[in-house]
Amino acid sequence: MSRVVPNSHTELMQGSAAALTNNILTSDGSPILMDLFDSVVVQLSGTFVGTVIFECSNDGINWSSCALVPVAGGSATTSATSAGQWYGMVPTVYFRIRVSAYTSGTRTATVLLSTQPIVGLLNTVSASINGNAGHDAVDSSNPVKVGGRAGSADRAAVANADRVDAMFDLLGKQVMVALGVRAQMVQMPLILTTTTETTLLAAAGAGVYVDPSWMMFTNTSASAVRVDIRAATAGTVLLSVNVPAGETVRIDFSDVPMLQPVANENWTAQLSAAITDLRILAAGVKRTA
Repeated sequence: MSRVVPNSHTELMQGSAAALTNNILTSDGSPILMDLFDSVVVQLSGTFVGTVIFECSNDGINWSSCALVPVAGGSATTSATSAGQWYGMVPTVYFRIRVSAYTSGTRTATVLLSTQPIVGLLNTVSASINGNAGHDAVDSSNPVKVGGRAGSADRAAVANADRVDAMFDLLGKQVMVALGVRAQMVQMPLILTTTTETTLLAAAGAGVYVDPSWMMFTNTSASAVRVDIRAATAGTVLLSVNVPAGETVRIDFSDVPMLQPVANENWTAQLSAAITDLRILAAGVKRTA
């Protein structure tokens, strides 16, 4: 033998505090039997000054507050003082609406009982997602970033496997290339005529490397010459470039700059022989790691 269960059912409860039995908002003070149903939608109407409480019980004797979620939005609540609609699951055998405080008026409660579960009663999870910080606003709190953090210099290095923010320059251009932001780039012209070792790119400060990205050599003299490049004064020669007479030679390290072995050292250039004029233009990027 099978039992036919309706998809929904409506209970209408109405009364003033003076006419209620045991302060229960029903005609006879009895609770609603939930054995065939899983959830409720409560609508309170009427002019009423007071408080009603949503309650649940398995034995009809011992009652506890039952939290329902406002249809209009907001956190779950176990009571109401004004007209509105609330919904949620009722995991017990009985459900009732009790008047806990009364001043005046009549409150009508229409309760829709449903066999379909409604998420949002006892295990309500409150969560918020903060939107992006507005353009030109101070980066604060923990916004959900679509952009990233602006900077004119490298930030301190984080520990291995730590999460980091995406980096942008002060105009909002994302730093994607190996050379970094403009403020970290250096460029220096130099003219050599003797064999004296001369600084090409200056030391950048404690803990800072200067990694050359490209160099251009123009020999205006009538004699070919070799140029030796070092990463520190009197250091090991890391690059030698032969520049023919009257020619220009460009050395481009592409996306992987030439790496300076030791931080806070100057790069130097030295001719193999004295000539009339050799002009060098070198560019690089400052890095902390």
